[in-house]
Amino acid sequence: MNNLVEDPIRAALAPAYRHVIEPLRSLGLMAEIEEQAGNYVISVPLADSSRLTVHPLASLPLDPATVMWWQALRTHDDNPTIGEIVYDSTEDGAEETSPAVGPLISHLIAWLLARPRLHGDLPARLGALAASVVAVELPSAYALQPPLNPIVAGVAARMRTESVEGRLPTVLEVDAEGDRIHLVIHPQRLSEWNLWCDLLDVDPRRITHRGDYASAKGLYRGHGVAIVAHGVPALVTAEVKRKHR
Repeated sequence: MNNLVEDPIRAALAPAYRHVIEPLRSLGLMAEIEEQAGNYVISVPLADSSRLTVHPLASLPLDPATVMWWQALRTHDDNPTIGEIVYDSTEDGAEETSPAVGPLISHLIAWLLARPRLHGDLPARLGALAASVVAVELPSAYALQPPLNPIVAGVAARMRTESVEGRLPTVLEVDAEGDRIHLVIHPQRLSEWNLWCDLLDVDPRRITHRGDYASAKGLYRGHGVAIVAHGVPALVTAEVKRKHR
């Protein structure tokens, strides 16, 4: 949980991909959002110290509805001879091209059942998986979130309304968690990102670029805001190139 708090991108991605992570955890697998080489992926450690890396061929997008396919790779940090494609629903993959999670989970179950050395207690976990597939759709799936501050929730709702009405720039997602507002955006122009930074009084020295995302912390009407912006590093690179033409 502390890692999620310290990394606002992971904090935004974790609930977005709950429908993938929770079934894997119900199998007894410690699935987590991790950053690998600048990309955010779902990492699943296995019993032999190898791991499965689940991703859509790139960094997980902030909006899971934009995922077009899935790939799962098995690798080992200390053994480069271990490397195999376990599941591939990309255009050139062995499975049917699809963003569906059900076939991904079913394939991983069958693959692990055939390799008990990687996860020996899997058979006993299959009942828990069925329960989690239902529970993840219910409010109880969110029971571990910090207590909601109603004032912060009100400010988040106001931000959402003002964005819809055009009084704030467009947002993809606004959520309140505990005493902090989580804001997810996808600016189309660098000026839009700069406007958000001004509105939130963001310290430019504290902006972090990781892969396809930029993140920062600021204040809105006296309340803490963690903002994650998709595509900003590319906009910055394009602006630098334009200035040097």
